[in-house]
Amino acid sequence: MLFGRMIDKVADRVAWHRRLMAMPSVEELI
Repeated sequence: MLFGRMIDKVADRVAWHRRLMAMPSVEELI
């Protein structure tokens, strides 16, 4: 069960990172 939760957390981080990379506004702010 704990291993499954870890996978879910990693998947959430990857999805969140992809959202940031897909946002052009983030690059404009930097």
